[in-house]
Amino acid sequence: DISWSPPLSHSPHVTGARQHRAGDQEEKPRKFTLRPDSSPRLCFDILCAAMLLYDSVLVPFMIAWSKSASDDPFYFCSGLVTAIFWSIDMLLSFLTGYSEHGLIVLDSSKVALHYLRSWFSVDMLVVTSDWTGLALQMWLKDETGVLGAVFRIALWFKVSRIF
Repeated sequence: DISWSPPLSHSPHVTGARQHRAGDQEEKPRKFTLRPDSSPRLCFDILCAAMLLYDSVLVPFMIAWSKSASDDPFYFCSGLVTAIFWSIDMLLSFLTGYSEHGLIVLDSSKVALHYLRSWFSVDMLVVTSDWTGLALQMWLKDETGVLGAVFRIALWFKVSRIF
């Protein structure tokens, strides 16, 4: 039976997919599971918003003026930083609890399964396109023909993260 509690409650009794009654044994979250309302996760979410803003300016600029990582070290460094950042975000998404029926779920297997069923495929597509686009530009150093089209498609996947 799931009892209601305010969303993202700080109650010490809310740790799994249900609220514990007196006499129930409290389920302990795994060591590396983050509460979605914890200070470290909220700080990272603010960084995510800033990175989305940065991507929303830089990516359309790169598409419109045919800029690439092989053109200038700035574009390479910014592409590398954003690819690393979004890769870290994916890892943290496997470790961040979620709210279900007003309760916070912190069980690591449930958290991972929830992420796999929700945003994982979209995140994987975008992050893979980031890394593939960087690799193709740097190793092949060619933006004409097929490679240019592939790079632009990869950038549009990145744009899709914004929306």
